[in-house]
Amino acid sequence: MLHCSIEKYQSFCGDWQPLGRVGETSDIAKVVAFVAGDDNTFMTGSVVKADGGITLTGFERMGKAVLDEIP
Repeated sequence: MLHCSIEKYQSFCGDWQPLGRVGETSDIAKVVAFVAGDDNTFMTGSVVKADGGITLTGFERMGKAVLDEIP
């Protein structure tokens, strides 16, 4: 459970994102549309991580310790 407002959480997480913002549902929808669409003719058995680059920061490995820093 968050100990802060959703706005503070999104702002904090957005600061960690290489793209500088939290993803929107439309960002994920575009990935799904490509993977399921006719233009995807050479992709099989792949894992697509649509996370705005957050895995590059190590944020997901730090988990709760980072979230505890939210003001």
